[in-house]
This record gives sequence, C-alpha cells and structure tokens, in this order.
Amino acid sequence: FYPNYEVVVVDNGSKGNDAEILEQKYGKYIKLIRNKENLGFTGGNNEGIDRVLKENQPPDYIFLLNNDAVIRPDCINVCLEVAKSSGAGIVGAIIEDGRTKEVFEGCHAFLPKEFFVLPGLSKPFRPPAPHAPFWKTGRVHGCAAIISRLVFEEIKNKDGYYLNPSLFLYGDERSE
Repeated sequence: FYPNYEVVVVDNGSKGNDAEILEQKYGKYIKLIRNKENLGFTGGNNEGIDRVLKENQPPDYIFLLNNDAVIRPDCINVCLEVAKSSGAGIVGAIIEDGRTKEVFEGCHAFLPKEFFVLPGLSKPFRPPAPHAPFWKTGRVHGCAAIISRLVFEEIKNKDGYYLNPSLFLYGDERSE
C-alpha cells in the first residue's frame, strides 16, 4: 500500500446522510468536500483537484478513483511506478469485470443508445502486451487513473478547467 497519500472525498450532492457517516467514521483520515448539487463526474473531480492543487504543498500526482471501483492494495504503487519509469503524465489502472475478471476496454461510442451493449455482443479486450508491465494506449479510463500535477496545471492553463465540465459523465476522459 502506498504510504504517502491523502484521501479527499467529494460528496457530489448526495441526498442521504452518506457524508455524515463518512465524516463520523473516517473524519480524521479524510478531507471531505461537500457539493450542494451533483456536478457530475467532471465537476465533482474538478472540485477535488482544484482544492488539492491549491494547497501549500500540492502533490506531484493525483489518483482519481470512482466511488464504485475497488482497487488492489498495490494499485497506486504500480500506477505511480509506471508513471515515473515511463515518464507518462497519465496512467490508468487496468479495469477488470468484478465477476469474470475480463479486462474492460470501455465504450468507444458517443451516442447514448450505443452505451447500452447487450450481454454477449461485446468482445473482451485483450491487452496488446499481456505480460508487459504497461503499454501505451490512446485512452485511459477516469474511474481509476493517476495524473501528474503538471498535466493538470497545463490543461487548466490552456482550457480553464481540469476535466471538461460540459461532459457531465461518460466520454469525459476522451482525448480531443
């Protein structure tokens, strides 16, 4: 488990008492950001990224993790090692189906009806180098990825935001 980290949780306008439960149970271990409304994947992440990068000593890397994703204990270490050894500014974790353990390629469709694929019609993704420690790809999924501070700063300076806020969810990690 990576020893030098800080956990920032963005409560993205939830309606229940999840934030209170998290604060009671993990208050001294997490920083909690409470959004009054659901800003979507990009808006919620932008709030967290902005807060972290405005700190006196911002981190060199930020690991984005969806609330419904489960990572292996060494995931952050592995992603950080790949980022440092390859010089990559963005490294995505391998996304597996929780039941079948097949690697998820993700959806390359951008029409809403194409997001809903019937079981058995999609083909499992086969990594181009299955035994390599990493491989170059044109797409990293935002559900579990480590991104360097320099990449975030460059994007913010160029576009005025970290993740495109007009993309509420899906396609937000798509390269232009």
